[in-house]
Amino acid sequence: MEPIKKQTDDDILLNIFNNLWANKFSISLFTIFSAFLAFSLTYLSPIQYQSYSLLKLNKDDTNSLSSSLGGLSMLGISSGSNSSLSEVVARLKSKEFLSDLVNDNQMQIELHAAKEWNKDSRMLVINKEIYNENTKTWSKEYFPGGSPTDLESYKQLLNNHLFVTADTKNQFITIGITHKSPDIAYKWVTWIVDEINKDFKDESISELIRLLELLEIEYQNAKISELKKTIINIINNNMNKLSIHRAREYFKLKPIDPAFIPEHKILPNRKSAFVASAIIALIISSLFYLVIGSYNMRLVFTRKFPFISITNSK
Repeated sequence: MEPIKKQTDDDILLNIFNNLWANKFSISLFTIFSAFLAFSLTYLSPIQYQSYSLLKLNKDDTNSLSSSLGGLSMLGISSGSNSSLSEVVARLKSKEFLSDLVNDNQMQIELHAAKEWNKDSRMLVINKEIYNENTKTWSKEYFPGGSPTDLESYKQLLNNHLFVTADTKNQFITIGITHKSPDIAYKWVTWIVDEINKDFKDESISELIRLLELLEIEYQNAKISELKKTIINIINNNMNKLSIHRAREYFKLKPIDPAFIPEHKILPNRKSAFVASAIIALIISSLFYLVIGSYNMRLVFTRKFPFISITNSK
């Protein structure tokens, strides 16, 4: 009885190499075909541009109602909660903020019916199947209600155009827009930055005004002179803050790298698609031939349907 020979690591590697080498033409053809197919499909994908702005959380207003309000505790007045970067991100992605942004700036057509961007005229081509510019009506097929709803506009903007990334450690936030038109991408980012600053600014000013009104009442009811002096100091401090808040251009988010009109498309990336599909096809085809080779099977091409069959190599 002959002893059973154990395969060494070198023998296994040699068998793998021989298997792949024997099928090198099939692997190469599949890899090249897949790469060119992916490259060709990118021409069917719409061209997208991306604009973004890098901003830093303005800490000057973080303690706007509490930094010099030590005397409020004795009056039983709350100074309010401080807003953080996470709150800014949450508000940026909220239905109320994005829906108001779309409605106030009349973004529905550019949001839902954009077909392509004409580089020569720098004009956005509208999809007539979705929106008729002559009659100014929306397609009932896409929008049975007659026009996009606030919820539909919110989802479209949030899922397909807007991206927000936050660096909580350094208090940086990036707000960006991807769109078929570079001009619109830039315009929307600018609007978002302006609107989020305006929202926080209006909210803070409203809080200061309510606080001042309350302090006026407390001052009228106070009977101790020292307490009146404390209230007057608090009122003066908050009057100064109110003036500063009204004059500040970037209240909550200060641009470090402002938005720009992109010159080059971000999608589709044809080179990346070609390389990635080639690598994936190479791996898949190699694994396929290794598997059927390990079971002593081989791939046979025939003229009859289904044209390809796997048979025993013996």
